[in-house]
Amino acid sequence: GERSGTREGKREKGKWARPSFGASSCSRLGSATGSLFPFSIFPFPFPLPSRDDVEAEHAALRCAKTNVGDSRAQFHWADASAWAAESLLDSVVMNPPFHTSRTPEPIIGQRFIRAAARLLHPKGQLFLVANRHLPYERFLEQSFSEVAEFGGDTRFKLLKAARPRPGARVSPG
Repeated sequence: GERSGTREGKREKGKWARPSFGASSCSRLGSATGSLFPFSIFPFPFPLPSRDDVEAEHAALRCAKTNVGDSRAQFHWADASAWAAESLLDSVVMNPPFHTSRTPEPIIGQRFIRAAARLLHPKGQLFLVANRHLPYERFLEQSFSEVAEFGGDTRFKLLKAARPRPGARVSPG
């Protein structure tokens, strides 16, 4: 079965092992319809006082409100790369979009990563899922002190970044 709280996030019997969050406030940037990653892969077995879902597409946000089913969730119709939380967050989870047309645009994911670094507490953590071919690791290393892949397959990768670098925590604009 799934091993809860593993530090390495190893795969076991075809399931993702859940990393330890240790968080009390969390936001999902780019919540989409709310039915898939990341909260489905990273369920929270502990009380989570704060949870924000941020999505720029209004129709997707309406779906997320229906699909999430978590009374703690607050929904924000906003551009995730520019959204501001009420206070610094312990963790951010995301599956950033990577295109607005047929052509991949990794800059979109980089904007999400920069937003996460800005929103996180200095000891905060980012959990990100991305298509295997997207080049996010180098940008993550520029934005965070700790970066590791903790799961994935031939199509997807699960990345954890912790401790945003001070220069990466600059407000947008």
